Amino acid sequence: MFTHGRWGYRRVSLFIYYYFYKNILLVFVELYFAFYSGFSGQSFFPDFLPLCYNALWTSWPCMFCYAIERDVEEETSMKCPILYEAGQKMKYFNLKNFWMWILYALIHGVLIFYIGLECIEIFLAKDGKTHDNWLKSTILFSVIVHVVTYKIYIELRYWNIFNL
Repeated sequence: MFTHGRWGYRRVSLFIYYYFYKNILLVFVELYFAFYSGFSGQSFFPDFLPLCYNALWTSWPCMFCYAIERDVEEETSMKCPILYEAGQKMKYFNLKNFWMWILYALIHGVLIFYIGLECIEIFLAKDGKTHDNWLKSTILFSVIVHVVTYKIYIELRYWNIFNL
């Protein structure tokens, strides 16, 4: 109970935070596009990208990484049952941590959208041509998938072949 209960509590906490984070990040990039386009009603991402976002590109890494995540070894948990108090004291899952992840999603969304658009204009518009919405949204969507995946890797403490 000390070992697997701790690990399970931490895994579920990170899993919930991550799911809110990744979906809020995607939605807020679309919201920033709405501000950018003057609320024209134009959708930013092609229809299939957000669908595949949850089904393929961000769910599978999360399941593989968090299914085997552990912060301390089994022997350490058995020798130090005081580590189990983290759940009782709500160390991993609380409102403060939840709102920090939401804040990260908002900040990362702003950075991805505005810096991404500027980089596209600087590096791809050297010939004076403007680029269509499809190219911009696909590049920014790829950046979102990378940032969300890197966020998992930043939060992991247990690395093995399945994570990679």
